[in-house]
This record gives sequence, structure tokens and C-alpha cells, in this order.
Amino acid sequence: MPTRFDAFLIANRVKLRDVARETGYSRQFLRQLRRTGFEPARHAMAAIADAVGRLLRRPVRCVELFTLGEADEASTV
Repeated sequence: MPTRFDAFLIANRVKLRDVARETGYSRQFLRQLRRTGFEPARHAMAAIADAVGRLLRRPVRCVELFTLGEADEASTV
């Protein structure tokens, strides 16, 4: 079963190398997030969401990319 991050990238035709270039994070790190569903630190989530938003030319929220804890789902991160 794909992770939320993986499903989003596929559905929006976003390439991992483009996200890596925009964020400065390694492709290996992003691949780990994509395959395992590992939840990165909040600042990394925000950087990834901002980068994907720039690539898509629309706002992207962290909750579109990552499964956040129950306490965080109500927030606008």
C-alpha cells in the first residue's frame, strides 16, 4: 500500500528528483519517506510541502503529504 506521500507524488506527477532539488534534501531521504511512511520533523514537512507547492504552483498542506498524529490533524500545518 502506498504512503500518503507516495500517492500524492504519483497522482500529481511530481518527480522525486525535483522535490530533492527544491528542498535540498537527498533523494535517498525522500525515497525513505516515500516508501516507509516515516514522519519527518515538522520543519522538514513544511519544507517539503512548500517545495511541492512551488512545483505544482499551488498551496500544498502537510496533511496532504503526511499522516500526522491525531493531535496534529486538526491543525493547519
